[in-house]
Amino acid sequence: MSYLIQNRFTYSAISSNTSLILNYYYSCTGSITLTLPAVNGSRAGDEIKVKNLGTGTITINRTGSDTIDGATSAALGVQYQMLSFVSNGSNAWEIN
Repeated sequence: MSYLIQNRFTYSAISSNTSLILNYYYSCTGSITLTLPAVNGSRAGDEIKVKNLGTGTITINRTGSDTIDGATSAALGVQYQMLSFVSNGSNAWEIN
């Protein structure tokens, strides 16, 4: 059985290096580095959204040996670009 669940996100505007929190929507400016939380502390389907509102590069790093679509990091280098990171609940973040 599947259920439609409406995700609710907490909004946060940031411009400095930050450790990310589950179910947040981040609007970012500047060239900063963000760190995803460990996947094993999340449930499958937990999500984090990151949007680049400036002209800098936003780098998103993993924690530990988690992967981000098979890689160790992801980047938002274009203004208004957005990525959504979805936990598999085990060892990886998938980019949606």
